[in-house]
Amino acid sequence: MRCCAKMQALLEAGVRQFGAWGDTDEGRHILIAVARYLAAHSPTERASLQIADIARRLMRGGELHQEAGSS
Repeated sequence: MRCCAKMQALLEAGVRQFGAWGDTDEGRHILIAVARYLAAHSPTERASLQIADIARRLMRGGELHQEAGSS
């Protein structure tokens, strides 16, 4: 199962659980937990751009890290 499919399945399960529990404290806690999990495991736009930049530099023969004092 792909990552996005897993996250979609998690979201759908959370919504189903909320439907079962209804608009109660427990039901709201389930939705909050799902939202927090998805936020914690989803890269930000900035992080995605940084990863792409690092990959591009490595493909062009650049180094991942530079030694201290060398420029």
